[in-house]
Amino acid sequence: MRFNSLCVGLLFIFASLTSNSEELATYSINYRAQSGLAAASAKRSLTKIADDSYELTNRLSIALGGQLLAEIDEESQISWENNLLRPTLYNSEQTGLSQETIAVIYDWDQSVARLSTSDGISSVDLKENTFDQLSHQLAIRQDFNKDIRLFSYNVINNSGLQEYKYNVIGEETIQTPLGSFESVKIERTEPVRTNRSTVFWLSTDWAGVLLQIEQIFNGSLAVTLKIQGGVVNEQPIIGKTD
Repeated sequence: MRFNSLCVGLLFIFASLTSNSEELATYSINYRAQSGLAAASAKRSLTKIADDSYELTNRLSIALGGQLLAEIDEESQISWENNLLRPTLYNSEQTGLSQETIAVIYDWDQSVARLSTSDGISSVDLKENTFDQLSHQLAIRQDFNKDIRLFSYNVINNSGLQEYKYNVIGEETIQTPLGSFESVKIERTEPVRTNRSTVFWLSTDWAGVLLQIEQIFNGSLAVTLKIQGGVVNEQPIIGKTD
């Protein structure tokens, strides 16, 4: 089912991005997608929990004909000190037709992370640019501000460590339920065998927050998820109207 693949896509796309200041832009945003009888809704938030620590959460629900198929709850805690991003803790739980749990505890002093999944416990060596499925997105805005067009990160997922690659396609004005926004269009470079492509649009005016995602399977558009409302640094997100 394509919406099962959407679960995977949303896990590595939904994200909080940094502002140009020394602090991260906090926010809370709602999203929704509709594809025939299938629907997905999500709530995304980034909150400051200490002077140099933030917590990013993602709540995703997927339903078919009004019947709940899956719920995914994620959280990632991040240290932000001296312009250095380092994840410290990650948890994910999926319930519904399929169930899965993932937990990552980082030990940067020992350069190792403990990965716990439904299949057991393992260790992952912490290489440079290592993140989890949420926190790696925090690095994208930093790299984009350096005029980097290709991004690559080591991401811990349920199978261990995997390289995630992204490519900046260009700038585009897009329409959303909140109005039009200037955005940067970015594509995740997928392995050919997946037959899936993921493209997303980040706002250039609202601290780089996610505005829209499109996922394509086998060359045909499967689903588009768009922003429905939210706040950035306690300010309501508002687009341009004609």
